[in-house]
Amino acid sequence: GFLAARRDTRVRETLYWYSHPQLGLLINVLRKVRVMCVKAVRATRYKEMAEKELQKRANDKRYPSVVMPLGFHYHLFDVVGAGLLVRVARPDGSFLLRLPR
Repeated sequence: GFLAARRDTRVRETLYWYSHPQLGLLINVLRKVRVMCVKAVRATRYKEMAEKELQKRANDKRYPSVVMPLGFHYHLFDVVGAGLLVRVARPDGSFLLRLPR
C-alpha cells in the first residue's frame, strides 16, 4: 500500500490517503455483494431470511456476477457491520437475517 499526505484538510495533524493497487476491484465486489444480500432479503415475504439460505443463494451458479473472493462470512459481517442487515440469534443456534427497522 501507499500513504500519501492529504492537503485538502485544515486540520493541524497530518492526515494520509491510503492507496493500494486494484483497490477499486475490491470495493466493486463489496458493493455487488451488499446489493445482492439486501435484494435477496427484501424479496422474501416477511423481509427476513435464514443465514444458511442466503449462503445457498450466494453459492448458486445462477448468480455469476457475484464473486466472493474473501468468503461468505467476511461479506456477511461486512453487510451486518454496514447496518444494511440485522443478524438475530434463533433458539436452535442458527441466525436469521432481517432488514433493520
